[in-house]
Amino acid sequence: MNSISDEFGIWRNLGLLSPQDRIWLQFPEQSTSTDSLLRISCFSDYFNRINSYGLIRAKYQLSNTVVFSLETRFFPRADKQLIEIPIPKILITRNIYARYFEVMKIIRYRRRVGITNNILWDIKLEELEN
Repeated sequence: MNSISDEFGIWRNLGLLSPQDRIWLQFPEQSTSTDSLLRISCFSDYFNRINSYGLIRAKYQLSNTVVFSLETRFFPRADKQLIEIPIPKILITRNIYARYFEVMKIIRYRRRVGITNNILWDIKLEELEN
């Protein structure tokens, strides 16, 4: 995957996905950075009509176990967003940094309107390299 450099440092692209309603999808690239800072870029032709939000979480594949972080909620918008998903201290002390990220879309229910149209949007995830 390619990398982009800016004032923060070097961002490594972890992939681009089209989130699905209530289905966890995994980004194709594994994160190997010890930094907890991530950058989200969302893409859509209809940002003003989006009536959903996203959840993102980290997935740690240990020897015989899969462990997930708590989910972080974000709202798709045209500008880039910074979020932090820290690596648990117990994993850092054991030098376990590798993780995958997963994303899921949640369509909001609006009172008196019901469930609204599923406006499509894409998400690109980047990690800050150390």
